[in-house]
Amino acid sequence: METRRNIKKELIESIGVIYERAGHTPMAGRVAGLLFLAEPPYKSFDQLVEELSASKSAVSNALNVLLAMGLIDYKTFHGDRKRYFKINVTGLDSILKKEIDNIRNLSELLNKVINNRSNQDQEFNAGIKKFICLLDIFYEEYPAIIEKWKKLKSD
Repeated sequence: METRRNIKKELIESIGVIYERAGHTPMAGRVAGLLFLAEPPYKSFDQLVEELSASKSAVSNALNVLLAMGLIDYKTFHGDRKRYFKINVTGLDSILKKEIDNIRNLSELLNKVINNRSNQDQEFNAGIKKFICLLDIFYEEYPAIIEKWKKLKSD
């Protein structure tokens, strides 16, 4: 049982690191990690604070970020005033869609950058153009990837 608890803690920390690398707080990642691993698949605010050994303010801030992202949602139970937080599994693809939209926005912005740069550093400009090409491929291929995923999901 102790080994399973250690594995769970390691997974939570690993998810926290991934979220931190994506620009979020490690606590947001830890909260998400704990909710991905939760059985049943929801936790109250107090449970999150206790299981993560974290301050109430850190957990509260993390929950607000994750709610705004759409990664988590909450449910309530009749006669219980607490909110129970859970991963929004039906909305996971919408989070990816937002990221793909950000990729498109970055591509458009970098095109404007290229149009406003001189030809003085052609190697640098070429590197930006190659990156724009990669961003455009991601954006163009995304709908086909989602369709393939939806087909697999429905099988």
